[in-house]
Amino acid sequence: MALYGAALLIGNWVDPFAFERHVEIARIGVLPGGHELVLEWGWVVDGLSTMMYFVVGVVGSFVFTYAKGT
Repeated sequence: MALYGAALLIGNWVDPFAFERHVEIARIGVLPGGHELVLEWGWVVDGLSTMMYFVVGVVGSFVFTYAKGT
C-alpha cells in the first residue's frame, strides 16, 4: 500500500488526476437512438486520496514493523 501510495503521489505531482480508470462490466442493451447502454465501473484518484494512500501505507508499515519486532 505504501508503494502504491508513493507511485500515486509522484504521479499526482506531475499531472493532477493522472490516475483515471474505468472497466466495462456489461452491455445492457441498445437505446432508442441506436446507442449502446453500457454499465461501467471506474474511479479517479485526486490529490487528497493520493495523500491518504501514502500516509496510511507508511504508518501501517511502521506499525506492522514495530509489532513484529516485539
